[in-house]
Amino acid sequence: MKVAEHTSASNVFLSVVSAAGYVTGAEGERAVDAGEIIALAPREPHGMRAGGEQLVIAAFITPRPGSR
Repeated sequence: MKVAEHTSASNVFLSVVSAAGYVTGAEGERAVDAGEIIALAPREPHGMRAGGEQLVIAAFITPRPGSR
């Protein structure tokens, strides 16, 4: 599974819930594992993809998109 690179006008925080995979941010792609939290600035390009297993990531976006 893959989420293509995109941007958000809000702050985005990604919490890796289970498995391992890869997250792309301003500094390129890096490996991530369960338990990690990644902070992304507004308009920072980001994406994610699974490694060998199903990757579960919870995204927290603030302020809520469209609430401005």
